[in-house]
Amino acid sequence: TGIITVNPIKELSIAVSYYDGWTSLTSTNSYLRSRLGAGLRYENKQLMFRGEYITGKTNELVSTGYYAVFGYNVTSQIQPVVKYDFYKRGTVETTNFIIGLNYVPLKNVRLQANYTLQPEKQNPIVKTGHILGAQMILSF
Repeated sequence: TGIITVNPIKELSIAVSYYDGWTSLTSTNSYLRSRLGAGLRYENKQLMFRGEYITGKTNELVSTGYYAVFGYNVTSQIQPVVKYDFYKRGTVETTNFIIGLNYVPLKNVRLQANYTLQPEKQNPIVKTGHILGAQMILSF
């Protein structure tokens, strides 16, 4: 396993990662697993952009996914964000469109609230998925 990250400028990080090995679900079953990923991150005082692509294989099951998220600091405490993510495992696909708000009232406290929309093709019973989420992050 390994990751290489370069920072051509202070605000920009470009990374490539690779994993190849075995995983065990039980003591008698082991599966060959490989992963390859690439990511990009740009952050300055005003803007934030992150994106990542990953593909992998566990035995014969192929998965792939990617996301892009963009944020803009309205103030030092308030950052609206938009995100798109896609994940496919075998023949099952999941797509999310997300809008959210990050609020940093104190240096080590972040509050996040998100609304996620999942298109109807993913869940024919519910038609369209609407998800509200919130979390508080404390760092020390």
